[in-house]
Amino acid sequence: MWLLDANVDVHLAAVFRQWGIPCDTAAHRGWKALSNGELVATAFAEGFCCLLTRDQLFGESAAQALRVRSRPRGAAMYKTLLVRELIEDGERLLQGLEGQGFPLCAALWYYVPERMMWKLVIVSDVAPDPLEAHMRIQQAMTALKGLSFALDDILVMRPDSRDFLDLRRTIEGVTRMAATRQRATLEGVDFEDAHIYRWPTD
Repeated sequence: MWLLDANVDVHLAAVFRQWGIPCDTAAHRGWKALSNGELVATAFAEGFCCLLTRDQLFGESAAQALRVRSRPRGAAMYKTLLVRELIEDGERLLQGLEGQGFPLCAALWYYVPERMMWKLVIVSDVAPDPLEAHMRIQQAMTALKGLSFALDDILVMRPDSRDFLDLRRTIEGVTRMAATRQRATLEGVDFEDAHIYRWPTD
C-alpha cells in the first residue's frame, strides 16, 4: 500500500489504482496535521510500504522516526511491511516466471538500508541481457495484474555478479548455514531484512 503526502496531488491516487497499485492519501486518512516524523511512524505502523512526498527534507525525520519505532519491536516492524501483500505477490510473480521457463537461481525480498526500501532481488542467467530479463518480468507482471509492487522495485542480478556474491555472503553469514552445508533450508525463511523464496544449493 502506498501513501500520498498532503503536498502531493490527490488525483494521482486514481492513476496508481489504475496501474494496480493500492494507495491512499494522508488527507483521506486525516493525517494532514501530522509532522513528518509522526506521519511516517503512523504510516509505517499501519502497514504502508511506500510514502510519496514533495518534501525534500522528509528523509531525515523519516529515518529518525523509523529508528525510534523499530527498536522495541525489531523484526516484527519490518515484517509488517512485507507480510500483508509483498511476500504473497512476490511468490505469485516467481511462479509466473517459472511457468514461462524463466531460470531462477535465487529470489528474495531484501531491505536496502541506504534507500530505506525493500527490493525484490531476482537472480537469473537471463541477467546478462538486462533488456530481455526486464521484458520477461514485465510480461509476467502484466499477466498477473494487481501486484503491490512495480518493475522499479525489482533488482535483476547475475548469479556470478559481485552484487549477488556479496549478498550471498551476507545472507549465509547471518544464518551461519554456509559452514553446515544446509543452504537449501534458507528457502521460505524470514530475517529482519530479508525474505528468501529461492536459494542456490551449490
